Amino acid sequence: MNAAAISNNDIVYLHWHFLRKISGCLGFCIVRHDDANRIAAPSPRWWDSLATKPAGLRFRDTSVWPVQKFAWKDLFAKRGGTYWYAIVPMLGSPGKLKPDRSLARGTNSVTLDSKRGNSSVSFNRGIISTQAIAHSLPKTKGALPNSGVLQEAVKDPNNPIAPW
Repeated sequence: MNAAAISNNDIVYLHWHFLRKISGCLGFCIVRHDDANRIAAPSPRWWDSLATKPAGLRFRDTSVWPVQKFAWKDLFAKRGGTYWYAIVPMLGSPGKLKPDRSLARGTNSVTLDSKRGNSSVSFNRGIISTQAIAHSLPKTKGALPNSGVLQEAVKDPNNPIAPW
């Protein structure tokens, strides 16, 4: 398997592939490692499956709900941090998954910063399209996120919504 990490100042993108089908594989567990300390970060906390949450259930990490594709984004890596990632095939059946560490692969290390050679390039996520923001806002009578609360939140740099 080949695995690669690509970063900008805000997000790490992960991509991987196998040359052959892995029998019994239901997806992949992803583990972020802090490159500066050569330890799993956090200790190790396997990645939450944010895109695969069934309605009415709390999020599970990717050792329970594995990623069922060959790309993923780390939206929670801290700016300025340097990380590498382990991609671990998860074999078995739902509720009885086991990691196949013999097929696990690590990515290259990446740093979340804006420096690219002699240039600096910065990106942001676009606050209006962020589902996490929409879910964190109180709802209007029509059950929509309250845009007035959002407008006030971005004016206050100490508001937890402002950095997003």
